[in-house]
Amino acid sequence: MKFGTYLPVPNHGGPMSAHLGLVLHVQEGNGGLQGWFSNPESDASSTWWVSKTGEIQNYVDTELQAWAQGAGNATYNSVETEGFTNEPLTTAQISGLAQIYAWGMSVYHWPATLSEAPGAAGFGWHGMGGMAWGNHPGCPGDIRRAQRQLVLDEVHQAPISEEDVMDIAGTPSGAGYYILKPDGAVEAFGDAVYKGGVNNAGQNQASAMIPGDTATSISVSEQGGYWVICAPSGAVYAFGGAKHYGNAV
Repeated sequence: MKFGTYLPVPNHGGPMSAHLGLVLHVQEGNGGLQGWFSNPESDASSTWWVSKTGEIQNYVDTELQAWAQGAGNATYNSVETEGFTNEPLTTAQISGLAQIYAWGMSVYHWPATLSEAPGAAGFGWHGMGGMAWGNHPGCPGDIRRAQRQLVLDEVHQAPISEEDVMDIAGTPSGAGYYILKPDGAVEAFGDAVYKGGVNNAGQNQASAMIPGDTATSISVSEQGGYWVICAPSGAVYAFGGAKHYGNAV
C-alpha cells in the first residue's frame, strides 16, 4: 500500500511478515532521498521520508521491506527525517510524521505507544535494534528520539480501524491534517482547522449528503478550507476557504 507522494525506488526486499509499527531515522543530510535509494550501491531505502517542511515521500510500498534497519525490516515500516541528529524535528515534520502514524493506525492497527525494543509494537527508533539492526545507536539522536511522543500527541490516542477512515489529507503548510470518516465527519489535527460537518448522519450533523452517497476523499484548499467528495453522485462539499464552482452541492 502507498501513502504520501509515491516515488518508488528499486532497493527493497520481500513482503513484510508483520506490521508492528514505525521506526524513526535521521537522514544526516538535507534533500529528498529517491536518487540515493535508487542507486544500487547505496544498498539502502526507507518506507518514507519527511522533509523539514512536512512533505511526505513514500519510496517503498508498505507491504514490502525497505532496507532501513537490518533485522527490523520485515516487521516495522521506516521513516527517514531530513536534517541532522543535533537538530530537532520541525513542527511541520512532527505533523508529517503524525499523518503517517495516523494512517498506520488506520491500516495496520499500530498502537499509539512508544516502542523501545525489537518486537514491541508502536513508534520505535533505529538504535533500539542494536547490532542486529545495523548497529546505529545514535540514530535518530536523543533529541528526535524524545520527540516521538510529540508525534503521538497529535494522533488519536485510541486505535483507529481501517474501516473508520476514508482518507487523510495534509494542510498546504504541512503542519496539520484532516481525517475523513465514512459517514462524512471531518476531524482536524495540528494547524488544520475544522470548518463544518458534511453528513447529518455523522457526529457533525451539519448538511445532509445526497441519499445513497458516501464520503470517499478529502482535498485541501490553499485558502484554508477543504473539499469532501462523495460517491456515486460525485457531489462536492466545500468548507472554510474552499470554494465550490461546480453543480453538485
